[in-house]
Amino acid sequence: LNKTYEKIIKNYINIIKKLDLTSESFRLREYVPNLFLYYLQLNNINNIKKLKRENIIDFLNEFSEYSKFTIKDYRAMLKVFLEFLYLNHYINEPFHLTLPKVHIPKQSKIPSVWNTNDIEKLLSCIDRTTAIGKRDYAILLLIIKLGLRKIDVINLKFSDINWNTKSINIVQYKTREPLSLPLLNDVGWAIIDYIKNGRPKSDINNVFLTHKEPIYSFSKNHGNFGAILSKYMKKAGIPITKQKKNGVHSLRHTLASEMLKKSTPIETISAVLGHINTNTTSIYLKIDIEKLRECVLEVVL
Repeated sequence: LNKTYEKIIKNYINIIKKLDLTSESFRLREYVPNLFLYYLQLNNINNIKKLKRENIIDFLNEFSEYSKFTIKDYRAMLKVFLEFLYLNHYINEPFHLTLPKVHIPKQSKIPSVWNTNDIEKLLSCIDRTTAIGKRDYAILLLIIKLGLRKIDVINLKFSDINWNTKSINIVQYKTREPLSLPLLNDVGWAIIDYIKNGRPKSDINNVFLTHKEPIYSFSKNHGNFGAILSKYMKKAGIPITKQKKNGVHSLRHTLASEMLKKSTPIETISAVLGHINTNTTSIYLKIDIEKLRECVLEVVL
C-alpha cells in the first residue's frame, strides 16, 4: 500500500483494537479493508477522495464466485470500513448506506443428521483402553449428548465443570452468552476416565490436550475434530459422501433432531444448543419428517 493508504489502515486498526472482538473477527475486519485499498491501488485509484460507488461494486464483483456467506461477510466488513472513512472525512459520500445487500435465507439448507444406529456404531468402535481413545470418546460425547460446539469443547476448562452440581457452565465463544448444561452421567464418567487414566500430565487448564510432544491444548485452527470424526467413521464402516455432510456440526444437528422427535419445545432445544433466539433453531423443523407428514394437505381432485 502507498503511504496514504497505510496511514488510513493504521488509524482504522487503532480504532477496532478498542472493540471487544474475537481474533477471527478482528482478522476479517483488518483483512478486507487492506484488500479493498490494495484493489483500488491496482486500479490506479491512489487517492481515496476519488472513490466512486462503481469502484466498490467492482470490488465486490471480484468475489462473485465465492460462497454467498463469504460475500456477505466481506460486504459487512467493507461497510464498516466505508463508514469509518466517511465519519473521519477521508471520503465525502456515505457509500456505506448504499451498498447492495446480499440476501441469504437463513433456512435455505437442510441440516444433515445421523441415525441412531450409526451414532452407536461410531461410539462403540472407539478403543477406550487407549489414552487417545478415552479423549476422543469424551470429546464426541460432549458434542453428541450435550450439543456443544467444537470451539467450546476446545476451550473447555476444569473450572467450567461443577462436579457438585453435575453441570457444565461456559461462556460460548460464538455468542459470548453464558450456557449451563447438565453433566450427564455417561459424559461425566468419560471425562473422569480421560482425566485420570489418559490425559498427559500438564499445567494447562484446558481439559483436552494433544498427545504428541510438545503437549498443548487444542486451538481453533489446530483442533481438527473433523479428522477425528472421519477416522472413527471409517473404522465403523460408516460411509462418507458428498451428498450427506458428516462434519462435527452434524452431531449437533442430530441432537436437535432427536429432541424434536421427543416433542421437546423449540425453546428448550434453542437453550440447549446455545442459540440466542429460536429463529436459528427453527431450521431443524425441516428434519422432523414425522411432524412434517402431519402437515400434508389433502389433494382434492
